[in-house]
Amino acid sequence: MRHSTKYEVLDDENTEYSNYYEPTTFQQVQETQSRPQEQPSEYDQASGNRLQRFYVRALVGTLGPFAVCAYFIVIWRLYIVPADESKGPLTFGKQGATWIFYSWFVAGVLGLSLSLYGLAGVEASMLMEWSVGDATRLMLHADTTWSGPGGWLKTIKWAMSSRSGVRCRRSPAFLWYILAFPSMLVFVAWPFSGLTMEVTDGYHHSNTIANMTGFSYDTFNERGTAEAYDDAALKWSSAHEATIPGAGIVYTPEGFDRSKLAFLNQLPAVLPKDDGVPTIFLAAQANKPAEGNVWGLLLQYNCSVIHKAQDFQIINKAHEPTSSGSPWAAEKDQSFWFDKSDIDKPRLLKDRKSAVVMVNQTDGSWCPNLQAAAEVGFQLWTDTSALPMSMLQTPDSSDCYLVRNQNETRDYPGIHQEQILELALWQRLRPGYIKANFTLQPNYLIDYNITDYFGMHDVRDFQGLSEDDFSTRRPLPMTAIGVQCRASSSVGSADINGVKSSFSNFRRTDTPFQNIRNRCARRFTAATPYYMLSHWTMSDRWLPAMFKSAAAPPPFSGSSLTVKIFDLVRGRKSYDLRMQLSFLQAEQLRRAMLQAYASYAMSLMYSGEVAMQNGTFLNPNATEFVSGLVITPGVMPSLVPLALFCIWALISSALGVLYGFRRRWTETLDGHTMFRMGAELADHDRRELLRTSNILKEDCVALDDIPGLVGDTKPEIWLGRIGLVKKVKADKKKLYE
Repeated sequence: MRHSTKYEVLDDENTEYSNYYEPTTFQQVQETQSRPQEQPSEYDQASGNRLQRFYVRALVGTLGPFAVCAYFIVIWRLYIVPADESKGPLTFGKQGATWIFYSWFVAGVLGLSLSLYGLAGVEASMLMEWSVGDATRLMLHADTTWSGPGGWLKTIKWAMSSRSGVRCRRSPAFLWYILAFPSMLVFVAWPFSGLTMEVTDGYHHSNTIANMTGFSYDTFNERGTAEAYDDAALKWSSAHEATIPGAGIVYTPEGFDRSKLAFLNQLPAVLPKDDGVPTIFLAAQANKPAEGNVWGLLLQYNCSVIHKAQDFQIINKAHEPTSSGSPWAAEKDQSFWFDKSDIDKPRLLKDRKSAVVMVNQTDGSWCPNLQAAAEVGFQLWTDTSALPMSMLQTPDSSDCYLVRNQNETRDYPGIHQEQILELALWQRLRPGYIKANFTLQPNYLIDYNITDYFGMHDVRDFQGLSEDDFSTRRPLPMTAIGVQCRASSSVGSADINGVKSSFSNFRRTDTPFQNIRNRCARRFTAATPYYMLSHWTMSDRWLPAMFKSAAAPPPFSGSSLTVKIFDLVRGRKSYDLRMQLSFLQAEQLRRAMLQAYASYAMSLMYSGEVAMQNGTFLNPNATEFVSGLVITPGVMPSLVPLALFCIWALISSALGVLYGFRRRWTETLDGHTMFRMGAELADHDRRELLRTSNILKEDCVALDDIPGLVGDTKPEIWLGRIGLVKKVKADKKKLYE
């Protein structure tokens, strides 16, 4: 009786297949294996088919991952990195941020699809080269369980399931892990990539000419020498914040770490009250950040507290005896105590490189119980010997950012020629003014007392004395504090970077000469606070200006405070007056000097009546940024998803190159292919499979014995047939049914 069982799968490596099974002897089997294959006729060759190549799927699987990875690199380098490098209070970026942001998520959907599309073809090709062991493991590939979370969970369930106490061998084959690994990488990389970028309001480049507010090269000297000081002194005495107008940007040298200084990380920037500033560039400001070439003021300043007299470089020289008996350049008036008529008149030291000025507070018009005196010393230019003494007090064009004539050869100080100003302040709080039963008592503590200068100045020229001091007229020694400041400046043009708030290529260009006397803005030097103080020395307003500018505790006043003053004309009477209850501390004096520098810098570049009249101007050498949406770095570092994308692209593309272009039996392992594979089973495998229940979802007992390599079931003849074999791989050059 003849049986018609087709394509029975045998265990032997040299398994014979035939369309119809007939009993044979062992000798017949050997003859069949040793007999060479007959060459088919042309008619027979026409009935066979070659394995196919699927170029489109192979190209997509090879180039698609690299395209997605390259797109993320472009976004990272052009949008995320520049925004991350700016690290300032403003956000900058390129145009089109909204389109780039949303297009990336569209690319994400396409990227996941491309990954599955390419690897599905690679899988069909690799199943002809890699044996997965048995049909049970092959079934894991049938549903592309390696491609996503659903398949991963299903695989875990299969691996852990059991029936009747017998654990099924459903752990995936090595091929499954090879395909699952890049799928897991891209699945993790996409949500991470979304965390690397955000869309927010910011600025991007434009071709708009900058419309700026402030002084320019042409208008800087369109004011008198006293105007800038008047405006600065008013701001200084009222502790007005030195806020940069417009966009409010302070430019620092390239490479400077702006995070070190808090005032640089806020907009608009406010020059600090409690600390000096490094080298900064102040230029006219647009309403929005700008970039290009601008003209402005380059400056730096700082102050420190003096702890001992030897730390003074100028004032201490004025008190040291010399071989000639006097440290002064002129022998006249060597007593160093000035009358009212001599206040605010500098005296040159013998080295003619520095000067000292004496100011005092003697009439008690601000607070009758506080008396003070001060010495101000400052450095001069190295060639001041040719200058008349009047130039040290009255601003002249030679003190400005210009030369008086074309033959001028004087070495004007620049940003690298730092100069020094020193201020020693003596104070005395007189307790005799306050009634004994007054609840608020003065605080006589002082932070940094210069003991060497204690008593160098005494209170002895008062219009009113308490009844306790009037009879004796004894001198009252004062306590001294001091500060030392250093400053320098230049004016010129520089290239500003609006994104990094930095400047470069500074070129010193002094301002045009105005052919009118006293028609220029005086230089920003270490002596700046002295020239501001000189506005008030005659009216005794300099001391309250220091208290106010340093935000020191003001005098106590009110109807409950009654003091007794012996008036030489009106006799003993009671008045409601203000009382100062504490000294000006050394740190507060330092703050007052820093505030003076900041106020004058603002007046030089932005403030005053002339600045208000001139309004704004167009700078053709600079462009202004425009507002818009920009991409900024998110909470996830970009290098994390970038690394995942690169690994995914390399693995996916490598698999596509190695296996995607090979001839294979099917494009993908889809349902139709699996159905056709089931029809190719041998009769005894089919019978074993049919014995399993069709109620249960799965049964691995029968599938475990079915081989899992897609190969040639007819290797001994010229016309092969694709089916499941154990070891024999399919010959890609053969024809197949």
